[in-house]
Amino acid sequence: MKTITKVYGFTLVEIIVGIVVLSIALMGGLSLLISQVDTFKDPLIREKSAQISKRIIHEIQIRSFDEKSDIGGGLFRCGETVSGVSLGECTPLQDYGPDSSEKVIVSLNDVDDFDTRKLCSRLTESYACTNDYMPVVYFFSDAADAAQQQKYNDYYADFAVKIEVSPLKIDSNGFSGKLITVTVKQSDGYEVDYSFVKANI
Repeated sequence: MKTITKVYGFTLVEIIVGIVVLSIALMGGLSLLISQVDTFKDPLIREKSAQISKRIIHEIQIRSFDEKSDIGGGLFRCGETVSGVSLGECTPLQDYGPDSSEKVIVSLNDVDDFDTRKLCSRLTESYACTNDYMPVVYFFSDAADAAQQQKYNDYYADFAVKIEVSPLKIDSNGFSGKLITVTVKQSDGYEVDYSFVKANI
């Protein structure tokens, strides 16, 4: 006599419920992975922002305080007469910005030349500005050739820079300085400000 063995399996309803539960679990895991991608991306964006600001701040700091001061500082200062020698009064706020001949970064000779509000009006189409924000590649214009320029453009894609220079009275004697604010607009849309003071010393 033959024995009949019952085979137990899943019903169609059980299979569908299992698929739904598995889908929900996978969706939760996928959303966790997506949030982790953003977390890993943020430090890279911040690092690029810091690289840009360091480069620009260095470029500004090595320039003279004013076009009427010596570039090294300490020998002749604008607004000062020493042994009958004067280079003239410091540049007033309304005259901040580059001279008409100062268009590329190597020709900027004092800190207020970097004010992008004025600098943008002097640039050609290759460095088009938007709301006083300049493309980052302008500040890397010492690159050897067009391929190097394109490399900077690609690496810092969607980053832009705005620089504001304003006069600053440091003490009651009228000892002057200039407050420089470098704003880096990151590729994620956030703006980060870096400020420092250049003194007339």
